[in-house]
Amino acid sequence: MILRRFTQHIKEQNWFAVGLDVIVVIVGIFLGLQVTNWQESLDEQSDARKYLSRMNDDLQADLKNINHRVVFWQQVSDYGKTALVYLEQPNTIQEDYWKYLLAVFQASQIAPFEVTDITYREIQQAGHLSLFNNQKFRQLLAEYYSFNEGVSAQTLLKANPRYREHVRGKIP
Repeated sequence: MILRRFTQHIKEQNWFAVGLDVIVVIVGIFLGLQVTNWQESLDEQSDARKYLSRMNDDLQADLKNINHRVVFWQQVSDYGKTALVYLEQPNTIQEDYWKYLLAVFQASQIAPFEVTDITYREIQQAGHLSLFNNQKFRQLLAEYYSFNEGVSAQTLLKANPRYREHVRGKIP
């Protein structure tokens, strides 16, 4: 319909109408592009909110896991202290071998820890880190999630101490 009117205006050499038709088409294309950009922006904001919600769930799981680890390591530490008391007072070992053995064995427990990074890895692999405009926020995310791969994490949270190897080697 617009094309037919446009050609009719050209045949009639009605240049004002031709110009008006061109302007209407240009404005229509411009508005269409603006609506598309606006919709893409809304979709990106929605995706960012979904990612943030999922990362919050991951961080809450990490926090819960850390709290469990604190309790666990306190128990391991208590068993270690008990084992040391037995070792410092050898006469007490003879009184209760099983408590001593249990203390030595339990003091060799480990509980490796890794952050829950499923959502962050998905965001990285999909190239969606740019959904988060705040550079400081992106930097903090990278620091938190790169901890898993660092030397300190390997040494502190995933190590198999020599004490454990020794004790577990002696006590099947």
